[in-house]
Amino acid sequence: MSTPTRAQDIVQTYKQVFLKGLGTVLPTLLTLWIVFATSDFVARTIAAPIADGIKAQLVQSESGNEISFRVWKSLAVLRKPAPRPAPEGASEAAQARWEAAERARLEALEPQRRADLRAELDRRFPKWVGVALAVIAVFLVGFLMASFLGSSAWGLVESWLSRIPLVKNIYPGAKQMVSFFLSGDEAASWQAVVAVEFPRKGLWSIGFLTCDNIAEIEAESGEKVRGVYLGTPAAGQVVLARESEIVAVDMTVDEALKFLMSGGVIGRDPERPPGNPKLPWEETTGDTSP
Repeated sequence: MSTPTRAQDIVQTYKQVFLKGLGTVLPTLLTLWIVFATSDFVARTIAAPIADGIKAQLVQSESGNEISFRVWKSLAVLRKPAPRPAPEGASEAAQARWEAAERARLEALEPQRRADLRAELDRRFPKWVGVALAVIAVFLVGFLMASFLGSSAWGLVESWLSRIPLVKNIYPGAKQMVSFFLSGDEAASWQAVVAVEFPRKGLWSIGFLTCDNIAEIEAESGEKVRGVYLGTPAAGQVVLARESEIVAVDMTVDEALKFLMSGGVIGRDPERPPGNPKLPWEETTGDTSP
């Protein structure tokens, strides 16, 4: 077997150094990309429509015009002009014709005046206003949902959404995923990370321990069963397995999610010390304290 030449050693060394640098830089770039992409999405889909709605009201209504002129005094030159008075000594008929002509003239000038005012507002209007109002709106919705009336009203809305084709297939999964990631409490969402032999003996699937007390299945199996959710918060399925067939896995929920979403490429955190996971019923039976 031929030994590597010095040139091959140098190439291999540079390759390892490059891959090490790439492994260091890519996570940072990916994180920054996600942060900026999320910020851009929020700015375009939430903040921008709110800001556009405010600017439209400032341009279209007289009260909005006055608010604009008070906030930006230099915009007062774009105030809607008053009609010019009729010439002195004009007859009533001539005065009426004059006033009609003035109204027509001002109406013809109005689209350009509003366009100029909108252009100035687009240039001067603070971009953070839409974001700030979106945050305030979220707080108001949160306070409303904390009340009985608000939660009841939203329950009616959700029941209506559940009857709309396509929406009823998307909304429950989206709600489940958001609720999980915003809960901040892994134990309240899933009890433990476990493994079961699925879809057949000899093939193991990672999942999350969920429900129990399925009396009909327990009566058929002759043993207590537990629900195991296989998949990510966005999509998956629940299987019912005997307690004796469920194996505890030394993974946090976060590690298990990364494992599943990366196709098994990302596993346990190497810096986390190994643990001794136990299933809830094992902890209960192992507790001998009075």
